Amino acid sequence: MFGNRYRMVALLGKGGMGEVYRADDLKLNQAVALKLLPKQLGGDEKRRERLLGEVRVARQVAHPNVCRVYDVGEIEGEYFITMEYVLGEDLASLIHRIGRFQKEKGIEIARQICAGLAAAHERGILHRDLKPANIMLDERGRVRVTDFGLAAAVDDAGTNAGEGTPAYMAPEQLAGREISARSDIYALGLVLYELFTGKRAFNATSVVELREQREQRSITEPSQIVDDLDPAVERVILRCLEPEPRDRPQSVLAVMAALPGGDPLAAALAAGETPSPELLAAAGDSVGLKASMAILLLLFVIVGSLVVLLLKLHNDLPSYTDLDLPPEALTLKARELIRQFGYSGKGADFARGFRVDDDLTRYISEHDKSPQRWEQLRSLPVVRFWYRDAPASLEWNNFFVSRVTQRDPPLEYSGMKLITLDASGKLIGFDAVPEQIESAQPATTAIDANALFAAAGLDPLRFKAAAPRWIPQTWDDWRGAWEGAWPDGTPLRVEAAAYHGRLVYFKEVSPWTRPSRMEASPKTARQKFLTWTLSFFFSAIVLSAAFFARRNQSLGRGDRRGATRLSFAVFLIVLVSRLFGTTHLSTASEIGVIIQAVGMALFIAAMLWLLYLACEPYVRRRWPHALIALGKILSGRLRDPLVGRDVLIGTAAGVALSIVWGLSPIITRLVGGTTAAPYMNALALFGFRYSCSLFLFHLFRGVWIAFAHTMLFLLFRIVLRREALAFAALLVIAALIGALRSDDNAVTGLVSAFIAGGLLLVVLTRLGLVAALFVVTVSSWLPETVVVGFSGWAAYTVWLPLVATAVVATSAFYISLAGRPLFRDALLET
Repeated sequence: MFGNRYRMVALLGKGGMGEVYRADDLKLNQAVALKLLPKQLGGDEKRRERLLGEVRVARQVAHPNVCRVYDVGEIEGEYFITMEYVLGEDLASLIHRIGRFQKEKGIEIARQICAGLAAAHERGILHRDLKPANIMLDERGRVRVTDFGLAAAVDDAGTNAGEGTPAYMAPEQLAGREISARSDIYALGLVLYELFTGKRAFNATSVVELREQREQRSITEPSQIVDDLDPAVERVILRCLEPEPRDRPQSVLAVMAALPGGDPLAAALAAGETPSPELLAAAGDSVGLKASMAILLLLFVIVGSLVVLLLKLHNDLPSYTDLDLPPEALTLKARELIRQFGYSGKGADFARGFRVDDDLTRYISEHDKSPQRWEQLRSLPVVRFWYRDAPASLEWNNFFVSRVTQRDPPLEYSGMKLITLDASGKLIGFDAVPEQIESAQPATTAIDANALFAAAGLDPLRFKAAAPRWIPQTWDDWRGAWEGAWPDGTPLRVEAAAYHGRLVYFKEVSPWTRPSRMEASPKTARQKFLTWTLSFFFSAIVLSAAFFARRNQSLGRGDRRGATRLSFAVFLIVLVSRLFGTTHLSTASEIGVIIQAVGMALFIAAMLWLLYLACEPYVRRRWPHALIALGKILSGRLRDPLVGRDVLIGTAAGVALSIVWGLSPIITRLVGGTTAAPYMNALALFGFRYSCSLFLFHLFRGVWIAFAHTMLFLLFRIVLRREALAFAALLVIAALIGALRSDDNAVTGLVSAFIAGGLLLVVLTRLGLVAALFVVTVSSWLPETVVVGFSGWAAYTVWLPLVATAVVATSAFYISLAGRPLFRDALLET
């Protein structure tokens, strides 16, 4: 008896770490392996505390291929450890008795050793003494790796490096340097060498001789010992035995996946286990796509992108208006008019840009239901160029827009001027802020109306004087108004005001012109409903993500490392996008601009961190294949063929989705329905860096929408209990939201939205998050293209998305081939 609890049955073995007995735990009524530790351990308090820590961590490893550690204690001055009792034989004894293992059995044992070692590494535990003597095979032939972390805890050396059995130490461990998981991988290579050859890789009789052999790399290749050894096995062993840690496989799971027929993910799922993030990163088919399929997808991306641009040439706003004048020419025209109005030179700072007159398109949409209603835009100034300057730096106030606009900062300081022109340079509006303190009292004089009409490109003979009605925001001492019509007969009113003979206000008032200082931009019932719907689902996603993330963290199953890497990548994307799309300042306020950009990027990154922690454990357990490509990217394996496959397919699906949206208005017109207003994102015309900002924004948007859909899918799965019902519910909601966002005919809008939502969900559930985020990114980025022309001042708005899409698709194409010859597989094989 040992104490009053353990009945010692038989001595199983002894060594430097003490004696091991087979014992019966009378309190729990089960057999255990009881290890009596060296007596000198009792006098070293530091080593005792270290042993307790090692046991505390080792107890967390629960895996079928790991021998469980139960407890550590002290009875009658002797310290002991109780472990799971394994009835069987250790690998060292088996190899000594029967020699090497045959291929199938050896691979099976090797795979189980890897699985046990990977389970410990996942918990942050290094073995530090992996050798055949510490690997047991039970009576059913199942591998059990023993003594995790315990060898170093009780070794006399007292340091992390240099502990263990010299013959199985990695070079850095033997030299007393810092060790890592790749040190265990080196020991694993030595174990596999013995497993498949029956011999040790190094036959040294001393540590000095061992170091010399390793420095000279005097290792006999396994194939020279075993004739029929699988070349894949030899490659794995030799990679594990690389002298430099960086040259070895990055994880035990990578070793497991490289073994012949190795599919660690399938093995884990078959065993009913939840695969670890590292296992997902090492899983997946390394072959990628067939060359023929990859070529077809690449050609579809290139041709499809051109089709999207051709569709936009006939559907989007630039096809209804003339945008031949570049911003520089319009800027010169604006400055020339400002000088004509009595203001000399230009201010200390200026800003410019384009905008779409939403009031005009809204008016047409409400008052004309004919299929040809948008033809009116060819004779009306729907695209407008604005230019403003100020005597000091223009500092914007809107945190979310983060750039100077027509009304931000407001026109409140003397010397500020804002002029609006149509796309051909004709005057549409003007505002100026006069001096706050008058230096003289000049006589009030009227301005030359003919000069104003000439600047606006209007015929004064078609206008008659009227009583002024529109009041300027600034002070004036003269006002005038005229009524007439646009060339197409649409009523037009012209209002002007001056102060001391200088123009301070000019405005063209049409039936659609809204008094913006009196009325907010009107919203339809559908727009209000869409706003409330999106707000509801956004709140549901955020609140549920916070709940599940906290729960996963408390249960210790959240992948914090993956969440941190993803959120850091998103942080950089949002930060660069924000800085590219911001109006920067030439004053000390630029520090605030940078702080705001960092704050916004941190907030969005934190949201994605939360979403990842909430979704990832559930997806990893139920739909692990959806995370394989993302796991590879987060682990730095960007050139993995599976990543290339998912990116290429996602890009192709995004192009297909863009074609669907481009065909929607054409089909609507063919069936005699009314289409939505022609679209143009005027921000792209601000300049090249703003287009880059849009691209990065849509890349982040793709990540967000992919995770948001995943979160909603999980919520529906929990509520509805069935995946098919969850898929159907999410598809219906995605289609309805897409239809609400579209102003096309109700039927074609709903059909297009249903196709778009179905395509995204199929890609998300069949391929995973990486493919889905590229579907969203590409289908959002390509429609943002402003097709003014393939040459000229705005050509970058066409070529940037086209080239970016082609580069992404081409890179993914070559990665997905996995280095295989292109034409042999695609064209020459029969």
